[in-house]
Amino acid sequence: RMIEALERAEAAHAEWTAASTAATREAARLDVSLDEVADMAELDYLRSEATRATCDAVTSWSLIDRPADLADRIHALPDADRWMTEVVADPETAASFDSIVSRLWRPESVAALAANPPAPATFLIRRLWPADAYGVIGAESKAGKTWIGTHIAISVAAGVSTLDGIEIDRSGPVVMFLGEGGRRNAWRRVRAICESEGIDPATLDDLHLVYRSPKFSDAAARDAIEVEVQRIAPVLIVVDPLYLSAAGANGASLYDMASTLHDIQTIAEDHRCALVLVHHWNQTGKGSGFGRMSGAGPEEWARVLWSIEVNERLASEHTDGSLVRLTVRVRGGEIPDGAFSLTREVWTDDPDDLNSPMHYRVERGEAVTGDGSGRKMN
Repeated sequence: RMIEALERAEAAHAEWTAASTAATREAARLDVSLDEVADMAELDYLRSEATRATCDAVTSWSLIDRPADLADRIHALPDADRWMTEVVADPETAASFDSIVSRLWRPESVAALAANPPAPATFLIRRLWPADAYGVIGAESKAGKTWIGTHIAISVAAGVSTLDGIEIDRSGPVVMFLGEGGRRNAWRRVRAICESEGIDPATLDDLHLVYRSPKFSDAAARDAIEVEVQRIAPVLIVVDPLYLSAAGANGASLYDMASTLHDIQTIAEDHRCALVLVHHWNQTGKGSGFGRMSGAGPEEWARVLWSIEVNERLASEHTDGSLVRLTVRVRGGEIPDGAFSLTREVWTDDPDDLNSPMHYRVERGEAVTGDGSGRKMN
C-alpha cells in the first residue's frame, strides 16, 4: 500500500507539472496570461489530486515506521515536508488529507518541539543571509541593485564567493525574475559578472532567468511560479523589482502588502529556499537607512534587510564608465547589525555600441555600522 501510494503521488505530480509547464510556456510564447491558454479548473483539479496523493503517501510511509530505503523518494515529493510534521506527530489520526489540513493550525507543545526539533540551519551568504530567510535588498535609484542581486545569484548558482570574497555556504539552483531590461540587458550583465569572476556562462546550468515580473496577486502567476520552483528546486529565488510584482497593491497599507507578499513567502518556505526581493528606496527622501524602503510592508515583513546607499560617484578611467562607492547596511532577526563598503565599476569597450560587451568589477571594504558603536565588519 505504501509503495502504491508513493507511485500514485509521483504520477500525479508528474501529470500536474507537465500540464502546468506546457500551459505556462504556451502563455509565454503568445505573451498572454495563463488563463487564456489553459483550463484553470483542470489545472486546479490536477494540483489538488497531487496534493492529496502526497498526503496519502506520507501518511502510509509514517504508519509503517518510515522505512529509510524510501525516504529519498518521499522527501522528493513537493509539499512532503509540510505534511511530515503533522503526520509524524500523530500518524494514527492523520489518515486523510482533510484531517491534516485542519490540524495545520493545531498548536504544538514545546515538549513536542523538543522531541522533534527543526533541522540544523545554515547560511546562504555567510553571516549575512540565512539559507531559509526571506528579505529585501533596497537602494536608491541607480545604485546598482540589479547588479548586486545578479552577482549574488551567479555566485550561488556557481558555488563561488560573492561581492569580492563573501562566502556562499549553500549553493545550488537559482530562479531569478527580472522585470526590467529584458533578455538582452540581462545577458550583458550576466556576461560581465561572469567575466569578473572567471566563470564561463555556458556552464551556468543552475541559473534560471525569467524576463518578466510575476504579479503576486495573480493566482495564475503564483501557480506558474510554483510549477517552476517544483521543477527546478532552487535554493534561492530573486524577484527584481518588487514594485512590478506588487502592482495593484496599496503600497501605503501594511496589511495590503502583507497579503500581497504572503504567497511568495509561502512558496519559498514550503520549498526551503531563500527569497530576495529587490526594492527601491522612497523618492521623498524621508527616513534614513532601512527606513528609506519604499511603501509599507517590506521593512516590517523581511527577516533580512540590506540597505544600499551611494556615498560617492567617482570619475572612471573608462570613457563613460560608472564608478560608485556604496555602503551596504545589513540587519536581520538572526544576524548582527553590520555594514560593509563596495566600490563598483561598470564600463563598455565602446559606449557608442549597444552590442559592445560590458565589464564589471567590485571591491569590498569595511564600513562603520549604523548603531554608533564603531564596530566594523569585513
